[in-house]
Amino acid sequence: MQVTQRLLATIVEAAPFAILLVDGSSGAIAFANRSAAQLFGYPVATLVGMNVDALVPQAAHARHAGHRAAFARDPAERRMASGRALSARRADGSEVAVEVALKPIDDAPSSYVLAVVVDISARRQLESEVREAHEDLERRIGERTAELVRITADKERLLRTWK
Repeated sequence: MQVTQRLLATIVEAAPFAILLVDGSSGAIAFANRSAAQLFGYPVATLVGMNVDALVPQAAHARHAGHRAAFARDPAERRMASGRALSARRADGSEVAVEVALKPIDDAPSSYVLAVVVDISARRQLESEVREAHEDLERRIGERTAELVRITADKERLLRTWK
């Protein structure tokens, strides 16, 4: 079976995660799929040509150009901010929790970076709920333990008075 260019384009457009192709030197977005448009809240036509820095939250904006330059000097497939919380900025200014995987693509004379962006806000919400439930359980166990210690002490006191 031969995979056609049309089928490949359909697969990329149907992907359930955002796919961006970014010019490695300028940071301009050369391609964005429909999932990227949905995630970031921009039409595909607006994303294409936009600098990828526009999708970086304001708090990290100043550092991002330096990170891009460092990646250009040492391009290698990797996940961004591995082990740390990472957010992207949407068209409306809101932020969304994401994971980003980067893959350099050399298409001489140009070089690109393929960025696959996954919305993990639902996972972050679940993690938060699990953390809260764990903290509540720990609190309740501590309260119950204190109550049992008090009851045991009261019973021991009663037993000593009866002797």
